[in-house]
Amino acid sequence: MTRSEARCEAFKLIFQIEAHKEDFAQIVDIFAEENADIKKSDKKQFNYIISTANGAYANVADLDSAIESNLTTDWKLPRLSRVSLAILRLAAYEILFVDDIPDNAAANEAVELAKLYDEDAAPAFINGVISGIIKSKA
Repeated sequence: MTRSEARCEAFKLIFQIEAHKEDFAQIVDIFAEENADIKKSDKKQFNYIISTANGAYANVADLDSAIESNLTTDWKLPRLSRVSLAILRLAAYEILFVDDIPDNAAANEAVELAKLYDEDAAPAFINGVISGIIKSKA
């Protein structure tokens, strides 16, 4: 499994967690059960997926604050689609809390996820928000 594939799985897990916040631990346990083959064959990527989902969940207030501070004045978090929000949380988590992932890699992967799973305008929107997070980090 490549890191991009693992990131895609982490995005899906973060998306599920947002939809069912009260069942966070259960969602992670179900993911682990359903993906036992990944855990056996690629423990490093499996651990990345789980730790990223856990980290995004644990730091959601900080992530949402970073995202919201980089939205234009007419946008607020509730206006974002759940897909865009999950992608932004994933990328913001990697940028703000994971030292071994280059910021530009997190940004590029977020745009690629948006191309696959979000609306046509989402990649440019997500790129703008993530670029703002990277600039404000520096």
